[in-house]
Amino acid sequence: VLTLPPPPRGVPEALGGRAAGDIRQTISDITEPALAPATVRARQRRSSSGKGNFTKPLVDTGLMIATLTHTVEDA
Repeated sequence: VLTLPPPPRGVPEALGGRAAGDIRQTISDITEPALAPATVRARQRRSSSGKGNFTKPLVDTGLMIATLTHTVEDA
């Protein structure tokens, strides 16, 4: 078993922030697989403004991306 010293202060926080940002970017970049026509129609019906991107996978209301965060806990 290898025992390592704790990382310098701020490193875990920086890594967590970077990971959360990378996940946000990956979700934003995804364009496939295409949504089923029924899913697109359901999103259009739910939209109060009738505007938005109804065909983007993983992004419906934007809530998931907006609330994506990270937490650093002591081991």
